[in-house]
Amino acid sequence: MKLYFAGDGWSRYLLEFGGRNKLISYPYYLESKILREELELYDSIFMDSGAFSVYTGKKKVDIDQMIDDYKKMPKNWVLAGLDVIGNAEQTKKNCDYMTSKDVTIIPTYHLGHPLSYLEYYCQNYDYIALGGVITLKSYTKIYKALSMAFSVIKNYWPIKIHGFAITSKRLMFDFPFYSIDSTSWLTVVRFGNYNSSEINKMYSLKRNHRKLLKDSVENMLKLEKQATKLWSERGITWQK
Repeated sequence: MKLYFAGDGWSRYLLEFGGRNKLISYPYYLESKILREELELYDSIFMDSGAFSVYTGKKKVDIDQMIDDYKKMPKNWVLAGLDVIGNAEQTKKNCDYMTSKDVTIIPTYHLGHPLSYLEYYCQNYDYIALGGVITLKSYTKIYKALSMAFSVIKNYWPIKIHGFAITSKRLMFDFPFYSIDSTSWLTVVRFGNYNSSEINKMYSLKRNHRKLLKDSVENMLKLEKQATKLWSERGITWQK
């Protein structure tokens, strides 16, 4: 199982503390020249389409510009198709359109949508993302929706599945994700009463605060190794 560290910013700390895989939102990628230079230092990059930012009205994404930009990105980056939260049919159309333009993307099936869409993706793509965790809210609903999704996915094994915002140890250990992403490593920062500039200054000056972030990253990496070992022992393998 491959863990991508999500969350905008903090790249220099993540790299310093051993995080080698990074998920970045496409709209943020466009806005940050510094970030684009830092991404070259990572082993693996997952480009999220930014659908949640579009959904909340914070960003806009033009699909044809996205296609042009995707074609310029390194071949080993994982590129998510432009999904539309709450609109399964438009998500499907977007992904098929991007694929028709010779862009290798992975589609996103949103939990709770008709399983026929997931079936379609399993039949036409070898790497699929599962999203919609945030909109389901209830852990019980999330677990039930994942169970239903994997009841379909198991018929197409060994297909690769990415879990957006999968931060729970139980979900990592109960469902065979090929990859996941998480912002949990930033919890020690997110809930502090500081803005970004204050945090950067604080972490540069106070060793104990740096240790909190370091421990957070290392704990996530330890969990990644545990999950990988667990699924290997269960005989789960994926296509390279």
